[in-house]
Amino acid sequence: MEVSTDLNEPLLQNSEYSVFYGIRYPDIEAYAELQEQARWRENEISFVDDYEDFRKLAPNVQNLFKRTLSFLSVSDGLINKNILTRFLLEINDVSVRRFYLFQSCMEDVHARTYGIMLATIVPDLEERKKLMEPHKNSPTIKAKINWIEKWIEGDFPFCQRIVAFAIAEGVFFQPSFIPFHWAKKNGIMPGLTTGNEFIARDEGMHCYHSLLINNHLVNKCSESTIHEMMREAVKIEQNYACEEMLRDGGVVELNTQALCNYVEYSADRWLTSIACKEKPSCDKLFFKENPLIWMEKISIPTYSEFFERQDVNYRDRFGTKNTAVFSDDSEF
Repeated sequence: MEVSTDLNEPLLQNSEYSVFYGIRYPDIEAYAELQEQARWRENEISFVDDYEDFRKLAPNVQNLFKRTLSFLSVSDGLINKNILTRFLLEINDVSVRRFYLFQSCMEDVHARTYGIMLATIVPDLEERKKLMEPHKNSPTIKAKINWIEKWIEGDFPFCQRIVAFAIAEGVFFQPSFIPFHWAKKNGIMPGLTTGNEFIARDEGMHCYHSLLINNHLVNKCSESTIHEMMREAVKIEQNYACEEMLRDGGVVELNTQALCNYVEYSADRWLTSIACKEKPSCDKLFFKENPLIWMEKISIPTYSEFFERQDVNYRDRFGTKNTAVFSDDSEF
């Protein structure tokens, strides 16, 4: 564990900066504005056709979607717990707090959206109740939840915890989006795929916000600490992906090697965007190519692409269009 330097971290100290006297971090303030422009609501997505598509799937694929939603339906609550019980009590900067307050609202939208998805494909209430307690049904999901809670409740320095939640929202979520990308590729369940795509893009924004905060820290983690954290998370996620996505056969495009390589490929993409004590970005650990090429069209872009690309209209669900950073036909 890194030695805590939180008392000497400007971002965590009381500041005279405010909306009245000036913004300390203009890039974070602009990013908070971007997040608010990209808002949406769960009741703007239609799920009327999804159940019929779901019924036509093979039982093993149906179970894959149920297990995936079982984890996702509780994951946003864990992220919100960290925001409300740790970060907002520690961070005093007005721009960072603005972002986190709005993110907390969006995490609730995500949770409600996943709840609607689960109710759409699992009409039986008793079955849904069991799926809403994934830690009781799956050791690999429990391991993911335990890892996230360790960083919420543990006495770790802020520089480690901000990296941990970039990893959680990147590495731990990205493979869970695979079934929805597969469904979109096959033109089925448009409500589930649209909702998950909106959520995936929001999670990308949240990850990059963590990286922006990390960039501004005076006291960053060492590269060796970040590598250790990433290796631990990758191992947990590989166990989850291979257990939950391949149980009963999964879908034809997935196998153990492809899933493990995809987790490592995703981890390396994040590592090269995380600043450390020694240099502007960490070195890769795994050097894997993307084995799931069909994921690329709607995958989360790299950190540099996220801020450089401005050729996209991410529709404001209230009737306007806002220039933003995602495109369904961008080549990342």
